[in-house]
Amino acid sequence: ATSTTTTTTTTGAAALIPNALPVRAAVKIDPAHALERADGITPKEFKRRFFNADKPCALGAIGAAWPAIEKWRNLEWFKATHGHRNVPLEIGAYDDAKRWREETMPLSRFIDEYLLPGLGEERAAAAAGGG
Repeated sequence: ATSTTTTTTTTGAAALIPNALPVRAAVKIDPAHALERADGITPKEFKRRFFNADKPCALGAIGAAWPAIEKWRNLEWFKATHGHRNVPLEIGAYDDAKRWREETMPLSRFIDEYLLPGLGEERAAAAAGGG
């Protein structure tokens, strides 16, 4: 069986992931499970304290000036560069076993069907004052 994938091309700001999460996306984290923040440290310090120790951390804005950050915000770049790659997905809510499923699809299809529509919804909510 073969399937066809329709690719929607989006240009400009519509394909850019915002620099910050919407306010309603914020979650409360139990301090006992929070990651140590690594804001404002040098690469050498990061390597010593976290990388070499195999210790997770929250990087915060440590790479905000990296050229890759701007590139990676652009979903069209991901589609053009990696869209052919298959990605494993868990779709649905864990508390809804009847609708939760695992699926594999090309990254370009995932971006078109799940990420771009969500960005449009976030922008509409923000414009309406909801986020």
